[in-house]
Amino acid sequence: MSRRRRTRSRFFALYSAGAMMFIHDDLKIGNQAKSGYAPACANEWVRGVCEKPRIKCSECPNHRFFQVTDEVVRWHLMGQDAQGRDFVLGIYPMLLDETCFFVAADFDGDTWQLDAQVFLATCQRLQVPSLLERSRSGNGGHVWIFFRDAIPAALARKLGVAHFNRSNGKPPGNRLQIL
Repeated sequence: MSRRRRTRSRFFALYSAGAMMFIHDDLKIGNQAKSGYAPACANEWVRGVCEKPRIKCSECPNHRFFQVTDEVVRWHLMGQDAQGRDFVLGIYPMLLDETCFFVAADFDGDTWQLDAQVFLATCQRLQVPSLLERSRSGNGGHVWIFFRDAIPAALARKLGVAHFNRSNGKPPGNRLQIL
């Protein structure tokens, strides 16, 4: 792995500390097939260990959720796991004690780039470090704000909303979602 990729991988792992990881998958919900995210279990479909569909994942005594490692992050950045299967990592920011290490603002729609830039400018004006990431689809983006220590998730959301409100009231597209 190149030095640049190793650095990106460690950065990603550091800032997602403690959060639950999810993998993107095609899910069957009722009679409909949908694309979505589900908890990433290393034992899924392992013969003799996983008892899906007889036992729900949430009730399984053998679940082993992925930890954020350099390898898992590399899979995400490359888009494939070690077996060459599609791999996309998602993250649920709230920890079990209802704290988090980050908040992300989701911008979509025709004006997402302008909306995200207005939000970033507000963060810069208030000296709040933030990062912009383009969505996988290419039709949106996320602005991430990280905290040195875990803070109550409700406070993180209030911070995100306050930054949104300070962004001249409303970004032009007004499609912000605080994740």
